[in-house]
Amino acid sequence: SAMLLGPTETVFNNDSIDIDFRIESDNADYAFFVQGSDGFVGLGTAPDVELHLKQTNDHPELKFENSKTATESGDFLGKILFHGNDATTNASGDRAFINAAIATTSGACALSFGTANNGAAVAERMRVTPSGIIGMGASGSGADLGIGLHIRESDSGASVDAWADALVLEGSADSGMTICSGTGSDGSINFADSGDNDAGRV
Repeated sequence: SAMLLGPTETVFNNDSIDIDFRIESDNADYAFFVQGSDGFVGLGTAPDVELHLKQTNDHPELKFENSKTATESGDFLGKILFHGNDATTNASGDRAFINAAIATTSGACALSFGTANNGAAVAERMRVTPSGIIGMGASGSGADLGIGLHIRESDSGASVDAWADALVLEGSADSGMTICSGTGSDGSINFADSGDNDAGRV
C-alpha cells in the first residue's frame, strides 16, 4: 500500500516501490522531497546526493541550535561526526569530528576539529579559539597560544612572548622549521613594514 497507519508509526510507501514523496509550499514544488529510487532527501530541490539543500536565488543555510539558556565551558552548540564501519580492529566508529564548543559563560565559542589515526580513537587535532587563534595540537589559554598560528607537537612548558607570538612552533624536545625550495631556487623569510615590503631578508 502507499501508506500504512499503525498504532505506533505511519509508513509511507510500505511496499518499498519506486514512488517519490513530495511536499509543496508557497511557490515551491520541492519544499520537502524523498526520492523513491534511492531514498535521497531534498529540501527545495529533487536531490542528487543523500541530503541536498537548495535556496532559490540565494544561499541555503544549515543551523545547529542548543536550547540551553545557560551554556558554559564543556557545552556544545553543534557537532558533526564522521563515522566508519571498517571491520579492522579499532578501525570503526567515529573517525573525525567538527565541534562548536562553548568556552565561557558569556557565549564565547570555539571550533575544534578531530581526526583518528590507525587503530586509535578520534581526538582533537586543531582548534580555532573564540578570538581567532588557530592551534594545531594546542588549545590552551591565549597567553599560552599566542595570537596567530600555534603548531604544537608536545607541550614544552614554555609560555609565548608577546614580541614573537604570531607564529609559534612548539615541542618538548628539538623544534624547528623547514623551508623547501626547488633545485637552484632560494628559500627566504622576508621582513616588511608599511613603507617597504622587503625591508630585510634571511
